[in-house]
Amino acid sequence: MRSVILGAVLSFPILAQIHSANSNGRFQGTVVDVAGGGVRAVIRVLQQPAGSVILSFNATDTGAFQTDHLPPGAYSIIFFSPGFRRRELRNVVIGAGRTTALGEIRLDLAGCDNPGTNCDYFGPAPDSVKRIVEKANVVLRLRCAVDLDRKGEPGCLSRGGTRVPNADIRLARENATLYLVAENNAAISTAEPPASDCSLVMAGNNRLAVAGLGPGVDFCVRTNRGSVSHVFFTDDVENESTAVSLWYVTRTR
Repeated sequence: MRSVILGAVLSFPILAQIHSANSNGRFQGTVVDVAGGGVRAVIRVLQQPAGSVILSFNATDTGAFQTDHLPPGAYSIIFFSPGFRRRELRNVVIGAGRTTALGEIRLDLAGCDNPGTNCDYFGPAPDSVKRIVEKANVVLRLRCAVDLDRKGEPGCLSRGGTRVPNADIRLARENATLYLVAENNAAISTAEPPASDCSLVMAGNNRLAVAGLGPGVDFCVRTNRGSVSHVFFTDDVENESTAVSLWYVTRTR
């Protein structure tokens, strides 16, 4: 009797593993550029509704990808790569014991302002692109601001939360939400997505909610001096973040 009971106990984990493998599913597809070529993109899987990252990996050199087995349910999937706009698929449902085929996931070009992109690929600049005033990386902290017409020093430009002369955007938390807020009559473009040279940033908003944004997301700002600035997120932003990492290229109009 003892040996029979022991055998039953030992077999339970094995049966549980077989049941788990059969009840889980996965998804697969191919990440491509606008010409259909494969992109070795970074892929992140977020569980809904919590939104926490549960899986992060790279597509192959041909753009092909396939996840490990995941519990059935709804997921968000984020794709990004230098030189491309980030793309997010929401409410992707994985069924028990099934492989969900997503087909081709196309990433649009972000424009030659984005770090890591070869500008020559896009040919000569259009007439609407004027001379570059400034371009720089900046880490913008809460209650701090940056003048996009000047080169940002590494880290926060505003000591102790004091105002920066001619500042264009600042990072603020309002009603438990993280925002970039336009300053001194600057404007954040509401275009989605923006033109790669920001030539259409004629109207805008005074704030942009930034939680959940990250590499491959870009926006435009009309500065208080009348220039236009193309701004890219260079790191992921959570609502609990106390700083955002940005790359910006500012041109005269």
